[in-house]
Amino acid sequence: MQYVKHWQSVLKNFYDASPHIKFIISGSFSLKLINQDRESLAGRIFEVYITPLSFAEYIKIKYKPSKTNEPINIKTITEEELNDFDKRLFIEQYANDFEDFILYGNFPETLTLTDIEKKYNYIENSIINKLVENDIPKIYKINKRQELSLLAKCLIQDSSSIFENKNLVEATGINRNTLPKYLEALEASFFLDIIPSWHRSFHKSRKARKKAYVISPNFPAALLNLRRETPLISQFMGKLVETYVLQRLKEHKEFKNIHFFRKGKNEIDFLAGDFLLQQKSELSYIEVKYQNKIQDSDIKFLLKYLRENQIPKGFVISKNRLEVKDYNGVKVFFIPASLL
Repeated sequence: MQYVKHWQSVLKNFYDASPHIKFIISGSFSLKLINQDRESLAGRIFEVYITPLSFAEYIKIKYKPSKTNEPINIKTITEEELNDFDKRLFIEQYANDFEDFILYGNFPETLTLTDIEKKYNYIENSIINKLVENDIPKIYKINKRQELSLLAKCLIQDSSSIFENKNLVEATGINRNTLPKYLEALEASFFLDIIPSWHRSFHKSRKARKKAYVISPNFPAALLNLRRETPLISQFMGKLVETYVLQRLKEHKEFKNIHFFRKGKNEIDFLAGDFLLQQKSELSYIEVKYQNKIQDSDIKFLLKYLRENQIPKGFVISKNRLEVKDYNGVKVFFIPASLL
């Protein structure tokens, strides 16, 4: 759609002549295109951003069950809702499916492919390469497509990690003045999310260290050709699940702003709130621990931070642990990633 010249004017003419006719239009996810829509189709267009599949959607497509759990809303979840037998059954029944989903099930088309190689080939060539070598360069008039592709793939393989522009320049050879343009294009096209470290000061927050997350955990899994039997797969899986968790948090209207917090070597993965400079007590504090057992020592910094700032509860996104535990007045909600 976005490659048709003056498509907005064509649709406007049809709509104005026959308002009873409705059009469904689709194309690459780009804020640039959305802004064009607003200018020429004001009052005539409703925008829908279609995200990659959630795990609940994946299960509905794959098995067509009569009933599945509604995803948990971290902002509104209660202890009573968390302690639910059906949720425990869902976790146990689909435990293996969840890891398949994280590796290669984020897009409906992969469910039609039985071979993992074909799934990864589809993700790499029909999604990643199409976006970074074709769609985004055309929309943003980027001539050096190989440079953009190299940058995108560096960020994909290191999704959920802190990055600095100077390190990306060194790794890719991209001009330091050009790099921000590429990052802006990747982020505006919804290919990439960049979240800053949290600070009370808006000025400091803008200059803070940043993390980059790609839109789907399937992207790094495909480029790295990951399998369940891959050595150290649990370490990779933790980063992939963290990437998925961010995408799920973004879909909640209560979490319009998401940051991470870092102090020395200690970190809280996500601080999520409704607006940019909320008070600490108004934010949701979320740590991702996708592992078989979570010891108290694994969430030591989260607990310390919550106590020091008199924050009554926090959240740990787990592999299979589903409970609320009271740590001397601070409640921690353990929520399996498959329920988000």
